[in-house]
Amino acid sequence: MLFPRDSTVSVDGVPYLGLITVLVMIAALVDIVGSDEAAIRGLPRSAWILLVVAVPLVGSVVWVVAGRPRAAFSGRVVGEDSAAVPDEPKDRVGDLDAEAEFRRQVRERAEEQRRRAESERRDQDS
Repeated sequence: MLFPRDSTVSVDGVPYLGLITVLVMIAALVDIVGSDEAAIRGLPRSAWILLVVAVPLVGSVVWVVAGRPRAAFSGRVVGEDSAAVPDEPKDRVGDLDAEAEFRRQVRERAEEQRRRAESERRDQDS
């Protein structure tokens, strides 16, 4: 008998090591394929894929530590100033007057609507 009936499938006392290895390998492969080629560190994408397929558990760990872009799971590299609001383009400076005029018109329309609604409410109450 290859395996005793009352034991779980394990390798050196670690149950389900094969399943864990396959899941980690799949996660690493998905991450490698989804990462931006220019952001991958250390090796080219194809070399990382070969490493993870050839030595799944070790290759996956090495990918996470040494090859993966520093940006997290999205595959996009986030620059240091990405959270900052970009500067207004120089040609938009002239648009400030147009924007001020637009806001003035919006306020006038809102005030007119408020007056009209107030007038209708008074008419209904009478």
